[in-house]
Amino acid sequence: MRVMLSSEGIYMAQGGGILSFVSEGELPSVSIELDERLLEQLDVMVGTMKTWPAVRELGVVVTRETAARVALVRGLEALARTKPVANPIISSAPVSEPAETSAPAEPYVLDTDGFVVPPDGWERAPDTETVPALHGSAHDYYTQNGWDRYWGKAGTEVIYFYWARDPSLHALDPASGVRVQDTPWGPGHFIPHNYVPDA
Repeated sequence: MRVMLSSEGIYMAQGGGILSFVSEGELPSVSIELDERLLEQLDVMVGTMKTWPAVRELGVVVTRETAARVALVRGLEALARTKPVANPIISSAPVSEPAETSAPAEPYVLDTDGFVVPPDGWERAPDTETVPALHGSAHDYYTQNGWDRYWGKAGTEVIYFYWARDPSLHALDPASGVRVQDTPWGPGHFIPHNYVPDA
């Protein structure tokens, strides 16, 4: 499949045919080749995007082109935020500096109290749940700073992370050795599998 963005619109060429999608505003011409693996990834992303609250609320029809545009825009934003690393494969030093957060690609929804509504699939861990002993100091750090422990699935794996519904708390520095993942709902801080707390 060949996708071309131009000032006149978006065009797809597949199997000898050309489909045209008229767009508002002017787009520069861009043409890329997509292999089957990338098309499969776009199809997965289409399914994921259809579950986003903003997409459901606005009644947006999600297509491969929509998913490709979101992937391109978010990918470029992510690349702009990256810091050069000498050798990311060899470097395994824990992240201890604060994560740079940016405005979400799409606005998150606030409830009547001004707190971020978590997306589908993010579940707050009950206060009665046992926290692994090695995670105790990080857990105390986050809960004392108004963050809660959440869980969700990444593929087939259940992951635990810390997140604050209060947007004013999103600038919290991560605990030592904790990783930061930027999301449209604010940063999530997760404890990696090889986590060892400071002595």
